[in-house]
Amino acid sequence: MSLKRSIWIIFYALIGFGVVYFAWSGYLRWQDIRQQAEQELRYLNHIFSSSVNLNFKQQEIMLQLIGEQLLFNPDLQSPRQAAHYLDRIQKLHPSLNGLGLISPDGDLLKATSNIDIERMPNLKSFPQTRDTFLQALEETRLVIGHTYYMDAFQEWVIPLRKAIRNEDGEVIGVMAAGIRPSQLLPRVQISTRERPFSMILIHDDSFRYAYISGLSDQALQTVIPNPIPQSQIDSTRRYLARSGISIDDLRRNPRLSTEFMIDSTLRPSLTNLVSLSYIPEYRLWSMATLPVDALYPTWHRSLLVYGLTLLLVGLVLFLLFRIIDRAQKRHQNLLLQQANRDFLTGLHNRQYLNRIESRWAGPGKRPFSVWFIDLDNFKHINDSHGHRIGDRLLRQAADRIVRRFDPKDLVCRQGGDEFIVLSHLVDANAVRERARQLLRDLLQPLEIDDYAFRIGASIGICFHPEDGENFDSLFSAADSAMYEAKKKKNSYHLYTDTLRQQVRESAHIEQALRSAVTNGEIDMAYQLQVEPDGRPCGVEALCRWNSPELGTIAPDQFIPIAERNGSIIPLGHFIIDRSLADIAALAHKRGRDDLRLSINISVRQLQEKRFSEQLLAALDRHGFSTERLTLEITESLFMEDYDYLMPVIDGLRNQGIRIALDDFGTGYSSLSLLRRLPIDELKIDKSFIDTVCSNRQDHQLVMSILEIARTLGMRVVAEGIESSDQAELLREHGCDCMQGYFFSPPLPIEELERLCHNWSRVP
Repeated sequence: MSLKRSIWIIFYALIGFGVVYFAWSGYLRWQDIRQQAEQELRYLNHIFSSSVNLNFKQQEIMLQLIGEQLLFNPDLQSPRQAAHYLDRIQKLHPSLNGLGLISPDGDLLKATSNIDIERMPNLKSFPQTRDTFLQALEETRLVIGHTYYMDAFQEWVIPLRKAIRNEDGEVIGVMAAGIRPSQLLPRVQISTRERPFSMILIHDDSFRYAYISGLSDQALQTVIPNPIPQSQIDSTRRYLARSGISIDDLRRNPRLSTEFMIDSTLRPSLTNLVSLSYIPEYRLWSMATLPVDALYPTWHRSLLVYGLTLLLVGLVLFLLFRIIDRAQKRHQNLLLQQANRDFLTGLHNRQYLNRIESRWAGPGKRPFSVWFIDLDNFKHINDSHGHRIGDRLLRQAADRIVRRFDPKDLVCRQGGDEFIVLSHLVDANAVRERARQLLRDLLQPLEIDDYAFRIGASIGICFHPEDGENFDSLFSAADSAMYEAKKKKNSYHLYTDTLRQQVRESAHIEQALRSAVTNGEIDMAYQLQVEPDGRPCGVEALCRWNSPELGTIAPDQFIPIAERNGSIIPLGHFIIDRSLADIAALAHKRGRDDLRLSINISVRQLQEKRFSEQLLAALDRHGFSTERLTLEITESLFMEDYDYLMPVIDGLRNQGIRIALDDFGTGYSSLSLLRRLPIDELKIDKSFIDTVCSNRQDHQLVMSILEIARTLGMRVVAEGIESSDQAELLREHGCDCMQGYFFSPPLPIEELERLCHNWSRVP
């Protein structure tokens, strides 16, 4: 998963968390608003029920006193005197819309002047007042009658009935009064203006409304006359049951109240939040209600704040993540540019070539030429003058290459001192002319500090699509052509049919080589090494490949391929194990435990992490002494990875294994390097031995090598001896060991055994 995608996944996760948090916060806020509303309702209902209870107690006391005055005070016996007295009381209590004394039979005896006694019905026989009047006759407490519209007053009244008794407890009169509903609790109504609370009183015996705050006369006319529906009563009982409280619990404990939600009977479309309590003195239910809809504005304001906060935080996060994303894009682009560019020359690198292959190569793509350029003398200059000079030289060489090609062409640094160019130039003659011009440019002195260097180059050129339709095949073809040019130095070579055939043969060899060891196609041959007196001192192990498909293949053909494709690792293990087994068995049969074995080792083998461990294990397995083993290494091996290989070679020498420098004189060895190398033997290359007797310079060179070896305490082995003159000359000048067809060609182990009887013969 890319970092950019991960960043935005984190952003979306945070936004998702924010949305969930918003929803959860909204839910908690709603619960908080509801709890606050319930607390307000509970408090308001408590104030309301307490005020109603206190009010009615005051009314009860007042009616008791007034009734006794009207019945027993001689000055108030006439209706006129009584009316005057009652009018004064009514002025002091504006909430009352009338006062009157009623006989036990229900007739109005005395009343305030605003009541027409003639028009007042008999309360004992009038349907709206009969039940509560009879109840008042039975009760000692104040009885609250059913609220009704009184024609005499042209307004709604809450009737109050209080029986007046003599000393014997007999009812001698009933005091009646009417309270205006709108003035029952004016202070409570004022305190509830901020929210649409409703204060309700309900008769317990009949479940009729006694008082509802805030309703108009028209609304009261539709609600007051009718009892509360039984369905609403049952619904209330169910809501109470859920909270674990029943109506009987509330009746028994007047201090107890409960809050719940219920559909409104006044407005069926509303759901009310209700606080319910009981007033036992007057058998009334006290209720404070609030429509749930009234809570929504507060909740919506909170949601708006939460939403704006979430939006603001989301916007800040988006801007922050976009800044991070853009910074990451810039960083990625920088990394991509750095990954696709060579830091030294500023040219594109091989990785960039891999990315753009589809733009250049493939069926239907435009023809172009591929140039593989390798600087000839760069490695020597870099080693002798240091990397600082080498880096500056590479930059100047890269500039000259870029200037020689068109801007639309692509110049890349392959690595080291190698460059690859993709050019739109495809005409063969024009390509040759461009190559000659480039060689002249690169051969011109490169001036760095006080030095002027001439490097030259080897150039291999191939064409798309003739020589390949993908970069791998094209680069391989150009590389093969470059190696042909490398044989001449400072030259160019176009990929030809002959070279193509050679490449195909190499490919066939490479393919067949992968299974050669497992198929038993590799065999071993051994060439004798003798001391100056003719006694055998050892053998060199040489591998041979007889392929059923390709026939006999020379080592100089398949060994480089094995090193290139990695097959040298299993092949090397096979050679070591087989050679140790053969020579150990031979020495055991002939009693020659002093016979030495020399094996050629490649750099790829030494770079294997467990090479030393595996070699020592093989020696131990075959009972072969480390002092009898010599590993032959070429000069170029030390040049490729000197720092890594030195500890490995030192470790092998510490185990008693000897190290020989093979093909000495054909590479880059200098006296100073030779002095530093961990070498026990020098092997003089066959090219010098061939003309040692006929060429004065080669003769002198061989003599010098022998002298240098004696000075450094090294043993010298001369290979490729094919005549007695060569053998005699080397013997006379103190060569330690000789090898060649003059003594014996490479032989299979069976034929080598047959020569054991003649090992003491001097040629």
